[in-house]
Amino acid sequence: MKKTFRILLIFAYSQLRPRPRSLTPCPLPWQGRGSRAGRKRTHAGKLLAVAVLAVLLSGTLTAASAQENILVLAGLGNTAYVPAKLFTPALGMTPRYSYLANALTGFVLDQPFPKKLEGLRGLELIVLADVPASAFNGLMGRRALRQFVEIGQGLLVFGGPFALGKGELEDCAFEDALPVTTTGPWDLVKADNPVVKVGKPSPITNGLHWEQKPVISYYQKVIPKPGAEVLLKCGEAPLLVTGTYGEGRVAVFTGTYLEAAKGQTLIFDWPDYATMLGRLTWWLTQR
Repeated sequence: MKKTFRILLIFAYSQLRPRPRSLTPCPLPWQGRGSRAGRKRTHAGKLLAVAVLAVLLSGTLTAASAQENILVLAGLGNTAYVPAKLFTPALGMTPRYSYLANALTGFVLDQPFPKKLEGLRGLELIVLADVPASAFNGLMGRRALRQFVEIGQGLLVFGGPFALGKGELEDCAFEDALPVTTTGPWDLVKADNPVVKVGKPSPITNGLHWEQKPVISYYQKVIPKPGAEVLLKCGEAPLLVTGTYGEGRVAVFTGTYLEAAKGQTLIFDWPDYATMLGRLTWWLTQR
């Protein structure tokens, strides 16, 4: 591929570079420089060279814009929480996925989480989609995640059977970065009033069709920390909580993908969910 690129670049340069003036006042007929056919060939060569450069430049820009800047740690609920169409290179969001594997020795990621902050360089947002603390490659990986947020990057945490308290995030090395306090391994509860409603008004939730009454059947009990903002509630329980840590921004969505009752629309299937999540991810990546 690199060899082809060099050949095309050399061809474009040879066609577009300034040519020295000929010392011959009248070019010979077979040289074609003074003939109409020769001029046409020269003009066609330059047009082709411009086209080649345009293609090369387009490919270079596309490769640059497609640099992976979002890391999704994908647990069991990842397809519900993070729709595939959400992150697109056209919007400057290109994800990389690391999947949770159920190994006999515990839940681990198929691509080990970096133990040092340098391993997260280039990322703007990390999404934890139903992922336990054991997935972060020990204490060093958890500290790296906390530092990642502290220096100004974004973190989005979803609930689930292997997340938050059930994922042993309580007293974890990066729990300090969360805008909520987890409540232990028995935090997953069924919603008495499953309809999702707006808490504090926010550009993230404003103007959406809440009259359609999306629901959450199960959520995880958390305690918002001082200064955190509760943007969504399930009954009176906090559902979407946002906050800051150091220079970074963090959001926790405590609802899970567990099924809704017949005739109800789970919030992840709600038509406005992708819009809301897109706004949230944009907010998380702003400094």
